Amino acid sequence: MAYYRCRFPQEYALANAIDHPRNVILREDILVDPLDAWLASAFDPVGRRDTICALAEASRADDGPDPVPCQNLSHCV
Repeated sequence: MAYYRCRFPQEYALANAIDHPRNVILREDILVDPLDAWLASAFDPVGRRDTICALAEASRADDGPDPVPCQNLSHCV
Protein backbone atom coordinates (compact mmCIF):
# COMPACT_ATOMS: atom_id res chain seq x y z
CA MET A 1 0.00 0.00 0.00
CA ALA A 2 1.36 3.40 -0.99
CA TYR A 3 0.97 6.69 0.86
CA TYR A 4 1.27 10.32 -0.20
CA ARG A 5 2.81 12.77 2.22
CA CYS A 6 2.43 16.52 2.01
CA ARG A 7 4.76 18.54 4.22
CA PHE A 8 3.59 22.08 4.79
CA PRO A 9 6.43 24.49 5.63
CA GLN A 10 5.85 26.00 9.06
CA GLU A 11 7.31 29.32 7.93
CA TYR A 12 4.68 29.62 5.20
CA ALA A 13 1.88 28.86 7.63
CA LEU A 14 3.13 31.42 10.13
CA ALA A 15 3.73 34.12 7.52
CA ASN A 16 0.25 33.67 6.08
CA ALA A 17 -1.58 33.04 9.38
CA ILE A 18 -2.74 29.60 8.26
CA ASP A 19 -3.59 26.87 10.74
CA HIS A 20 -2.41 23.73 8.95
CA PRO A 21 -0.88 20.47 10.16
CA ARG A 22 2.82 20.14 9.40
CA ASN A 23 2.27 16.82 7.60
CA VAL A 24 -0.72 15.25 5.90
CA ILE A 25 -0.55 11.58 4.97
CA LEU A 26 -3.09 10.03 2.61
CA ARG A 27 -3.42 6.46 1.39
CA GLU A 28 -3.12 6.17 -2.38
CA ASP A 29 -6.00 3.69 -2.70
CA ILE A 30 -8.38 6.24 -1.14
CA LEU A 31 -7.26 9.01 -3.50
CA VAL A 32 -6.85 7.45 -6.93
CA ASP A 33 -10.43 6.51 -7.90
CA PRO A 34 -12.05 9.84 -6.91
CA LEU A 35 -9.17 11.78 -8.48
CA ASP A 36 -9.43 9.82 -11.75
CA ALA A 37 -13.20 10.40 -11.84
CA TRP A 38 -12.77 14.13 -11.21
CA LEU A 39 -10.09 14.47 -13.90
CA ALA A 40 -12.21 12.52 -16.40
CA SER A 41 -15.18 14.81 -15.77
CA ALA A 42 -13.08 17.99 -15.81
CA PHE A 43 -11.66 17.16 -19.24
CA ASP A 44 -14.65 15.44 -20.83
CA PRO A 45 -16.10 17.09 -23.98
CA VAL A 46 -18.77 18.89 -21.92
CA GLY A 47 -16.50 20.37 -19.23
CA ARG A 48 -13.22 20.77 -21.12
CA ARG A 49 -13.73 24.41 -22.16
CA ASP A 50 -14.66 25.51 -18.62
CA THR A 51 -11.66 23.64 -17.20
CA ILE A 52 -9.25 25.21 -19.69
CA CYS A 53 -10.66 28.68 -18.98
CA ALA A 54 -10.37 28.11 -15.23
CA LEU A 55 -6.75 26.97 -15.61
CA ALA A 56 -5.92 29.96 -17.80
CA GLU A 57 -7.55 32.34 -15.34
CA ALA A 58 -5.74 30.78 -12.38
CA SER A 59 -2.37 31.07 -14.12
CA ARG A 60 -2.88 34.68 -15.17
CA ALA A 61 -0.70 37.17 -13.34
CA ASP A 62 -2.63 39.86 -11.48
CA ASP A 63 -0.93 42.63 -13.42
CA GLY A 64 -0.46 40.93 -16.76
CA PRO A 65 -2.63 40.01 -19.71
CA ASP A 66 -4.43 36.69 -19.87
CA PRO A 67 -1.90 34.39 -21.62
CA VAL A 68 -4.66 32.24 -23.15
CA PRO A 69 -7.87 34.22 -23.63
CA CYS A 70 -10.85 31.89 -23.42
CA GLN A 71 -12.40 33.26 -26.58
CA ASN A 72 -9.36 31.99 -28.51
CA LEU A 73 -9.66 28.43 -27.21
CA SER A 74 -12.27 27.24 -29.73
CA HIS A 75 -9.56 25.46 -31.72
CA CYS A 76 -8.47 23.54 -28.58
CA VAL A 77 -11.78 22.08 -27.50
